[in-house]
Amino acid sequence: MNNKNLISDKLCQIAWEKTNEAILFLDEKGIIFDCNPASLTIFGCESKEELIGKGPLDFSPPQQPDGKTSALKGKIIFKETLRRGYLIFDWVHVRKDRTQIHTEIILNAVELEGKKVMIAFIRDITGRKRTQEECMRLRQIEAIGTMAGGIAHDFNNILNAIIGSAELLYSRIKDSNLRYWIEVIFNQSQKGAELVRQLLDFARRSHVEAKPFNIRPLIKEVVKMLKNILPENIEISFNYTPRKDYIVEISPTDLQEIILNLASNARDAMPEGGRLQIELSLKRVEGNNIPPGDYVVLSVQDTGMGMSNEVLERCLDPFFTTKPQGKGTGMGLTHVYGLVKQHKGYIHIKTKEGKGTTVEIFFPALKATEINKISSLKEATKETSFRKTLLVIEDDETVLEVIKGILQSMGCRILTARNGKEGLEIYKKAYPNIDLVISDIVMPKLDGMSFYKEAKKLNPNLKALFITGYSIKNFIREIDGKFEILPKPIISSELIKKVEGLLQNRSGENNA
Repeated sequence: MNNKNLISDKLCQIAWEKTNEAILFLDEKGIIFDCNPASLTIFGCESKEELIGKGPLDFSPPQQPDGKTSALKGKIIFKETLRRGYLIFDWVHVRKDRTQIHTEIILNAVELEGKKVMIAFIRDITGRKRTQEECMRLRQIEAIGTMAGGIAHDFNNILNAIIGSAELLYSRIKDSNLRYWIEVIFNQSQKGAELVRQLLDFARRSHVEAKPFNIRPLIKEVVKMLKNILPENIEISFNYTPRKDYIVEISPTDLQEIILNLASNARDAMPEGGRLQIELSLKRVEGNNIPPGDYVVLSVQDTGMGMSNEVLERCLDPFFTTKPQGKGTGMGLTHVYGLVKQHKGYIHIKTKEGKGTTVEIFFPALKATEINKISSLKEATKETSFRKTLLVIEDDETVLEVIKGILQSMGCRILTARNGKEGLEIYKKAYPNIDLVISDIVMPKLDGMSFYKEAKKLNPNLKALFITGYSIKNFIREIDGKFEILPKPIISSELIKKVEGLLQNRSGENNA
């Protein structure tokens, strides 16, 4: 044998022993008669004897992802490979420990000593499949969010007309029986409005304000959600003292985001599973880096790998992460810290390597009397009088008429426009006599914020009230001025309160 053949044989031997792909040799009946070392790793076996003498179906689930049985699909693939000479396909295998793996297989039909044999090159692509499925899931969620946001926005305008009309009817009708049914319409519409807000929250398109509320029921719902999305090897519990009010001023969306970020970090710290314990408590703090006072304490504790002192010192730094490249941005705890500070809270982290991590968040505790009550119809229709000239810009004609009716009941003179461009033309002609502009934000031809920027060139002291169901945080960063925001659907008492505040100069700069 010459040197070239020796080198070739040596290279083949190295490839056989060192490759990460499984290489299986199968006879004409599909029985394995030889395999390389990587085959043992991929199938979770300890010796060749566990593979030789068996067929691929012995390491396959009853069905493949497309619904076909592994036996039937295997016969079709075997037959097609014999006909074509080779075939490339994906397959789900079952390892010795019964865990499933996704594989990519190149199957070749060759002749060996006058007999047809198959050579299968098998690559484990479970990680790639998981990434693809996660990307697809995120795209589906984004698509659902976009659809939900669009539906909710349109439904918001419908509810706005129903609620506003009910309020106007209630103020004009004295018959108690008819008033009862108007109250039913009003109350049920408010419940519908709350569902719309939840849809918009899901779509990340709502205008969310911090408000005092008992956070325990929301956290219970988030814990239920975590039990469905975290791995089964993570045990989740939620502990709190019954018959206690845990009232905090925070937006529900931000609170949910805080918990989900902390739970995500805990999951990553427990790759082999563990316990995630969420607790609520009321504590009196006398100092120790936190101002004295009563606090609602949200505690998220895991039994994961914990952090070293060096990592603990930097864990709140933006973009700092101990995860491999591409596995995390390092913004999880930083984002939590930002949300907590935004709501006047404090964060305390206790950790020890190998012993887990506890994140405690201290929110100033409020009393039950400070919870915002849902407006009643009687409060909403309380009479008031304010003789001013207002310009209302709204592209939905029914909503425009409802707002006009509410403001006219205050004694105001109302000018109307159906988009920002039309509104700007009216404002240019009459702005010295216009005391306040009330405008939708998302409109054709010229949106509300663009109208505001142009109108301010004529009147730098322009006061405006924006009405919207969308989040406008990005817009707010771009403009300055005297304006307020009122989320849709509109309750007349809230509209009147905002209008009175602006007209009486009770509002400050940019009270969004």
